[in-house]
Amino acid sequence: MQKLLRTIINNSQAVAFLWENKENLPADYVSENVTQLGYTVEDFTSGKVMYGSIIHGDDIGRVKETLKRNIAEGQDSFGIEYRIFTGDGKMLWWMRESLFRGTRKAEQLTYRALL
Repeated sequence: MQKLLRTIINNSQAVAFLWENKENLPADYVSENVTQLGYTVEDFTSGKVMYGSIIHGDDIGRVKETLKRNIAEGQDSFGIEYRIFTGDGKMLWWMRESLFRGTRKAEQLTYRALL
């Protein structure tokens, strides 16, 4: 089943991420099709590129505030649209659907997201 899900995601426009709730959103996992954005899996999983660093500077505050608010309100998921930069510097509007996993303590949360 995991192989089937991986195949579905990697053959779609959606990119899957798992992030830690830390500064700049370091990634524990990213789907292989992140290459469509001009990045490699290793760019994110090695820490070379932090997800927070590709979010447009005018949007990062709103993204962080939305995360914080949804955690405080006990939400299990949320959606938000914002701009990101691709590996070659192009700007894209991106829709993110996030699910939280972990305890309700913000520092222990991991985000699951499809972009």
